[in-house]
Amino acid sequence: SSATGNSPVMAEGPNGEAYLCYINQQNGYPIVKKFNGSSWSDVGSTGIEIWASNPKIAVDANGRPYVAFADVNRNFQLTVMYLNGNQWDTLGPRGFSAFTSVGELDLETNGTTVYAAYQQYNQIKLWSHTGNPADSWTIRKDGTSESAATGFPGSCNLYKTYYDYVFLSYLETTSKKNAVRVLNPTTPGYTTISNNYFSSAVQGNVEVIAIPTKSYGNVLISLSKSGSTYLKPYFFLS
Repeated sequence: SSATGNSPVMAEGPNGEAYLCYINQQNGYPIVKKFNGSSWSDVGSTGIEIWASNPKIAVDANGRPYVAFADVNRNFQLTVMYLNGNQWDTLGPRGFSAFTSVGELDLETNGTTVYAAYQQYNQIKLWSHTGNPADSWTIRKDGTSESAATGFPGSCNLYKTYYDYVFLSYLETTSKKNAVRVLNPTTPGYTTISNNYFSSAVQGNVEVIAIPTKSYGNVLISLSKSGSTYLKPYFFLS
């Protein structure tokens, strides 16, 4: 990098391209770079000139990169940018979450659909966007509740798997238990994954990662407990 940076995150494009996003420590702006096989180059003719915190990056099926962050000048509300040709534009309005995000956030794509989750005090809210700049963000409700998770969540991780399922994993601080919820692709609401290794109190992070065989309905869950990390396979479709 050409500037001192912090909070680096990476994403993979549809053809295996590597993208890097980090915060320029001098001005607080996000910087996005792409690896061309031998060197890193800037993404976009102009950078994202917004004071940002806690950046996340994702790339959709068409190779379009998106960057999400807590927008410092919008009271740390959630803002998402996308590459429009060779310049960065906002996807929806800046600070579209309308609530201050004081915790974790994450960004993911599924095809061309964009998902953004953020922790807001005692809950996590999940939004989706078609990727069409003319459309608006839609909050993904759990029944009538706008909260995808409650219990003062201490982390927030999104993961998309095959067949259009989106996973939200987090640490429920109140009970000190790991939790994973699945956003149903065809019907409103979520399904909570429960198993015996989630029933006992744990302290640490939980994250859903892909199973290498890409088997239908299978995911691999990574969770931490008592300083150790465990990998647990889970078959979530009957």
